[in-house]
This record gives sequence, structure tokens and C-alpha cells, in this order.
Amino acid sequence: MDRGRRAALFVVAASIGIGIAAAQVGGGSGLGTRIGPGSAGSAGSAGSDGGGSGSEAKPAGASKVESNDVPEWTAGPARFAVAPFENHTNIRALNWVTTGAPFEIAEKTEAVLGLEPTGGTLHVAPEAIPAEPGTVAAFAATRSATWVITGWYDRPNWELRLVVVLWKVNAGRASIVAESQQTGPPAT
Repeated sequence: MDRGRRAALFVVAASIGIGIAAAQVGGGSGLGTRIGPGSAGSAGSAGSDGGGSGSEAKPAGASKVESNDVPEWTAGPARFAVAPFENHTNIRALNWVTTGAPFEIAEKTEAVLGLEPTGGTLHVAPEAIPAEPGTVAAFAATRSATWVITGWYDRPNWELRLVVVLWKVNAGRASIVAESQQTGPPAT
């Protein structure tokens, strides 16, 4: 891929990221807007046009017939948090890996393993943390996560080395469950 095209893709990706961040901070596009009785678009506001029942909703427990088949509460999937990867190089052109690789790993962790992410829409925490048991346990506690993914990367001999570490946090103690290290030429 030539430099001009790569720069254009970077600008597009950055614009999308800024748009997503602005939507989160500014209240978004109205997707979370509550529609209740009497508001535009609700069945209770139908009035004279004949749509809807025209009666107000009743609070829970007010019905003469109650459901007996409500299932017992079960815990949701385990939660995971992803920290930005550490850049162990002096090459600023590789800074995209700091959040790019963790974002991709978080997307796949959620989709394939069915775990619940704690980082919001962007999945990756905004702050980097040292990959040590104490700091990982504190990071997991602030996000109510059972699993934490950390990592780092460097560039030995013009190849890219990526290290991903999976931590499990139990009773405030973090321990390494798995670690993967891959080295190879960067994709072009």
C-alpha cells in the first residue's frame, strides 16, 4: 500500500474515532432517548387517530393475572478489560499498535468467547497500566472485570514482535493464565 493511500485511510479511521467519541460525550444520536406514555411516537399518545389502546400502562404487580414462569436470576458472562499495549520502541509510527491491536483483540474476545467487555464502545481503556500483578488487580477492580488483557510490542531486526498476556483476577489477586509472543515481518 502506498503512503498516500495509507495516510488517507489513517485520516478516515481517525475521523470515525473522533465521531464515535463525540457521540458518546455529547449524548449521541438520540438512540437512548426514552419514549414513554404521552410522548411522540408512543402507543399511549395515539389519541384520536385510533392507534394504540389509549389506556395508561399499569405498574408491575397491578395485574390480576401474574406470571408464574419467571426464570431465576443467573449471572451474566464474565467481564474482561483490555489495557493499551506498551510501545517498547522509539518508533512513533508504530503508536497505532498501542490501541489498534488491543481493540481488535477485544472485538474478537467478545465475539468468539462471548465475554462482556468493560471498556465501552471502544473496548480499550484510555489509560495504560504496567503489566504487574498489583496494578492489573487494581485495574480489574475499577472495571469489575475477571479477565484482563495486557501486552507490549517492539521491533527487533525490522520485524514486529507482539506479546499478549491474559490475566485472571480472583479475590483481588491477578495471575497470568496465558502469554503469547509472535514475531514476524509487518504486513504491508
